[in-house]
This record gives sequence, C-alpha cells and structure tokens, in this order.
Amino acid sequence: MKQGVWLLFLLATLTGCATSTPNPRSSPEHRAQIYTSLGIAYLQAGEVRPAIVELEKAVDLDSQAVGAYSALGLAYQQLNQPELAERAFRRALDINGKASDVLNNYGAFLLAQGRLDEAERTLRKALADPLYATPHFAHFNLAKVALARGDRGAARQQLAQALRLAPDYPPALLQMALLDYAEGQLNAAEVAVARVLGQTPDNIDAQLLAGQIAKDRNNVAEARRYLQQVVDKAPYSAQGRSAQALLLQLP
Repeated sequence: MKQGVWLLFLLATLTGCATSTPNPRSSPEHRAQIYTSLGIAYLQAGEVRPAIVELEKAVDLDSQAVGAYSALGLAYQQLNQPELAERAFRRALDINGKASDVLNNYGAFLLAQGRLDEAERTLRKALADPLYATPHFAHFNLAKVALARGDRGAARQQLAQALRLAPDYPPALLQMALLDYAEGQLNAAEVAVARVLGQTPDNIDAQLLAGQIAKDRNNVAEARRYLQQVVDKAPYSAQGRSAQALLLQLP
C-alpha cells in the first residue's frame, strides 16, 4: 500500500470513518479537524501538494482553523512560496496571536527569510507562554538566529536551553556538535554526533560530521564508511559533494 493511501486509511480508522471523506452529518468544525489531520499527515510524509488540498478544505469549512492555517504556512514555505506562507501564518496569528506553536513556525519562517530581528521577537513571544508544550523548538530556532548573526556564545546558550528541556533532541545535539567541532573540541563533538546517529542513523549531516571527525583522528576505515554513506544517499547534494572531496583526501 502506498504511503499516502496508508495514511488516509490509518486516519480514517482512528477517527471512526469508513473512508477518507468526513461524515457530511458532522459539524463543519469537526470535518475541518479531519481535513487538517489529513493535511498534516500528507505534510509529514513529504507530500506537500496533497497536503495543501486537504488544508484548504479545512479552512473553507472553518475560517478559525488555526492549525490548518499554520500547516498551510509550512506547506507553502516548502514550495518556496513565501508570500502565501506568510499570509497563512499571519492569518493563524490573527485568529490567535498567542498560539506558541504558530509563533515558533512563523519565527522559523522569518529566520529562513533573513528577517532576523522579526524572527527573534516572534520566537521570544512563543517562549513567553508558560504553557508552551515544546519550547525546545523555539530555543533551537533562536540558536539559529544567533548563528546567523555570528554570535556563537548566544547560540550555545540557546542550544543548552533546548537540550536541558529535551536532552535527546537531534537538531540541537547536531548543532552543538558542529559548534564543538568548529572550535576543535573533537571529543565533545564525537559524543554528541554519536547520540544523533543513535536516534537518526540516516542523518547525512551527522554522517558527514562523523566522517570528518574520523578523518581528523586518522581513522581511515571509519571515515571512509561514514563518508561513503553520505555519497551513496545524496551524491549531488552539498553534503554529498563535501563527502566526495573528503574521500579524495583519504590515503
């Protein structure tokens, strides 16, 4: 069964629906929630355009569907349509300006657009909510804001906060490992990247860093193993090109 079809079947089963189509006798708000769930499932599976179709159905049914608008922002961001993404995020925040998860998503969007001051203000607003369930996301994004400004010290502080709240959060662990490696702290970088690979063994950024560390330690076999994995998985990516260059340097 294809992934998208399987997701539809699973969600239909969980919601008590016989098919992927919401029960027409249910309220518009309830049907909108089902379409939002379908859209998010598509988005998590990397199927962006089908996600948008379902999320648009949700907001057509319920103009106050904050989650659907936020997910639309993420979807349009992935399609490199920043104007549509910003419109969706702003609509979500017009409905609920204190929605911390939406503020985090919008802050990450602003960061990607290079609007660092706006991104920082938005992310700090998300963290001001004492009921924010996943504040480590916002701390991680604030670390990326600091790195974009060249402030490694502030970035470390934000990463430390993220890891205090979620000790095994892979993006923060990897970013901390990259900072340690850049500063010549090979032992700390090696420990952190091993924790990342323990959770996400196919992470090519972690594999590339592990290969670099092994190369620096003159562990040729291990370096070759990690770097070749990157090349095999993503030969034409920036990581793949870097791995190929490093492989050529090995004896």
